[in-house]
Parts: sequence; structure tokens; C-alpha cells
Amino acid sequence: EDEDWRSTPLHYVEKIIQVPFALRPMNRDSARSLVHGLVPLERAADGGPAPPPPPDPEAAEPGTTEGPAPRERRDAGGPPVAAPAPSLTPRTLGLTPPERDFAADVAAALHTPRAIKKFTNLYRLLRARLDERSGELDAFLDDSGPDVPEYQAVLILIIAVISFPDDASQLLIDLLDPEGADSWPEHVRAARYGDGRELAEFLSWSTGLAAHGATSSRQPFRRWAHEVSRYSFETGQQVFARAAS
Repeated sequence: EDEDWRSTPLHYVEKIIQVPFALRPMNRDSARSLVHGLVPLERAADGGPAPPPPPDPEAAEPGTTEGPAPRERRDAGGPPVAAPAPSLTPRTLGLTPPERDFAADVAAALHTPRAIKKFTNLYRLLRARLDERSGELDAFLDDSGPDVPEYQAVLILIIAVISFPDDASQLLIDLLDPEGADSWPEHVRAARYGDGRELAEFLSWSTGLAAHGATSSRQPFRRWAHEVSRYSFETGQQVFARAAS
């Protein structure tokens, strides 16, 4: 009850750290430089094209029709369904130049090396599960359609989860609502997340950097909202609780 004896997290930090160091916030150029340093490209080390994916050891022998034994996956408590094992190849582990450039652009919204390191780690973790053989990775990277490419939608959502975890929970829940506006720009204009509307301002700014941002539907964002929510304790708890209710 006594204010003089009340402990705070700052008091705890002062107790265990005797020499504090203050780091300047990162600017746009330093954020871009850090992203380029952290994220490898998919091409080979000599600058040439990435090598072809290795042969699947479980693939059927020539002249046979029997393929690899499917893995079982259970979606939303339903019956087991076949799921191909992800193909971990240089293409799935390294980014394309457009991916890295867009990641470097939107990383300007992050202000510490720790936040940028978390951003690049989460994106590479999510991306590594995409299968190359089935075309899943190509669809993720495709920027020829009328919507924001899926990889750009995911990069935007990951930054939202890192920088605005409280407000991002409502954003992801709204995206999963089938009754919401189909137009992504309309969805952003109608967004009122948090008192300062910082998340809405970030969404508007990052959408302006994205391909087809002015005409996109919200489907690329809706498609990945549930998956991205898993990468934060705050958003994961709220989104999964809402989905289960």
C-alpha cells in the first residue's frame, strides 16, 4: 500500500543491470540495412540461380503409380487429411529479391534491432513450411493477380502483431469475420484500432507500398490471419479463443 515500498519492473531492471546503455532508435536506412544483412536470398552463393530441389526420397519409382505415403494432419478437430511434407530447399529457405526489398521497406515501422530480428525470424519460419513441389510457394509469391501478394500481406500482418499486439488481435479477428468488407482499402479506412489509431495508420502506409494495394480485396490478409496470430501470445490467445467460441 505504501508508495515508497512499491516495486516496479524498472526497479527490478535497475537491480540486476548496473551499467545501462541507451541505443538510438533505428531510422529507415538502418532498418533496411539490418534486414538485408539478416535475410539471405534464394540464389546460390556464386550469384547464379538456386539449385533445383533435391529428389524426394519417398517418391514413387519410375513406371509405378504409387506415390509417397501421405502424412496425416488434423484440421480444426476434423478427420485426418493427407498433407505433403514441406520441401526444404534453397528456394524455401532463402527469399526472393522482391520479398527482401518489401520486408526492408515495411521494417521502417520497427525501431529496434530486436524487433527487426524477430520480424525476419517469424517470416522465415512461416515461409519455410510452404511446399515448393505442390506450387504452394509459387502461389505465395505470385504478384500478377488483382490482390496484394500473399507474401506482402504476411509481412504487413507480422509487423502489426509485433508492434501493436493488443490492437492486432482485433484486426485479425475482424479479418476472420466473413461479414466484413471485402475491399482491403475500405477495411483499412474503417479501422479504428486503439486510441491513437497507430495501427490503422500503419496499415494505410504499408498498403500504399504493396502491389495492388489500392484495389486489393482483403482475402490475402484473411487467408493468413489465423496462421499469423500463432506467432504472438497476445493475438494467439484471443484469436484462438474467438475461433473456439
